[in-house]
Amino acid sequence: MNKGIHRFSVGDIRCTVLHEADSDKPVTTLTELYVNASLDDIQAALTEIGHSSDEINSSMNILLIETDGRRILVDTGIGVPGRSFLLENLNAAGLSPEEIDLVVLTHYHPDHIEGLFDENGLVFPNATYSTNRVEWDHWFSDAARARMNPDTQASFDRMHLLCDRINWVKAGDRIAPGVEVIEAPGHTPGQIGLVISSQGARMWHLIDVLHREPQLARPNWHIRFDSDPEQAVETRRDLLMKATDEGVLTFFYHLPFPGLGTVSRSGNAFRWHPINLAD
Repeated sequence: MNKGIHRFSVGDIRCTVLHEADSDKPVTTLTELYVNASLDDIQAALTEIGHSSDEINSSMNILLIETDGRRILVDTGIGVPGRSFLLENLNAAGLSPEEIDLVVLTHYHPDHIEGLFDENGLVFPNATYSTNRVEWDHWFSDAARARMNPDTQASFDRMHLLCDRINWVKAGDRIAPGVEVIEAPGHTPGQIGLVISSQGARMWHLIDVLHREPQLARPNWHIRFDSDPEQAVETRRDLLMKATDEGVLTFFYHLPFPGLGTVSRSGNAFRWHPINLAD
């Protein structure tokens, strides 16, 4: 189901969450995702956070940032016709793909980059692309390519269409007024997030630092897609503590739409407080 768009502002910076896709799955499937958690562990964490449903939602939330006359898209989703609502919701936000000035690629898992291309080539033909060199070098290494099936290799080969449009970015770089890069390694070697600041307001875009709400209650859980599980846990704890200490609005790619809320501490763990869409 298409959940549409959610508009909000960070100071003078206009932001829109574009719903890309989502799914509801039985909570028992979390044992397939969190490889160091048993079903009993998962049920205990769900009880702690007050989750009583037999299902749990996974979303794909894509952030559109408008600042200083620039339109910035953060990741591009799965790009699968009939399952992806990114372009439909970009249109609902009043923009066409041709009007996107910059695409930030936080990391190269398929659910973040497959929407880059269609049968005609680049979906966002007038954009430049900001990404981390560590991430690029990892995925295009001989070792990484040897682990890919032919379809995945072919998909990554298309990434070379971006080569003359890429701006390499690292932690501390400002990609636009009020938009700064932060490092978030572990899920992938070069994953990056963003801090958006304006008029004293701040928001942290923490992408895939976590994937489902119970992971806040158990930050030591890591998912089977993490390239470096120990680093992923360290990054998660560090960034969640900073977000908590600052009391800032926080945004996650995979939490239920629109993926916005705040984080608080609960002992050595955390809790999620999503925004109220009715407000």
